[in-house]
Amino acid sequence: MDSVIAKFFENYSLLPDYDAFRQAQSELMLPSVHVDSCDHRGWQSLDGVDSYVASIRDWMKYYTDSDDRSLEQTRDDGTNVEVRVHGTIVFREPINGVSKIKDADHNWHEVFVIEGGKIAKARIDMGIKPATFS
Repeated sequence: MDSVIAKFFENYSLLPDYDAFRQAQSELMLPSVHVDSCDHRGWQSLDGVDSYVASIRDWMKYYTDSDDRSLEQTRDDGTNVEVRVHGTIVFREPINGVSKIKDADHNWHEVFVIEGGKIAKARIDMGIKPATFS
């Protein structure tokens, strides 16, 4: 896996220490990093490391880690890196009776643009199928 992206995901182990997490991620991201992300609440657009970290803090109110999470790099052309996140998505509180989403029922992808050895852009789509909550 691309070394910057591998470290990006490794830094999540620092949570819930958001100061340490912010510091570690800021070493990997341009200060002007742009992130588009989508989860069960829809799309949001973020600019800057602080906005990104604030969104992770908010995200953690809804989600928790699963034991079966794994990463698969599906593309790396030197500038664009794509990672498929496998495993169960676990909600802290059920949504419409749903507390977990199996790997087969989501298509979580994260796409990164690397400029000068740092993340300039990211597109994070948890790929939660709308029928999940019907």
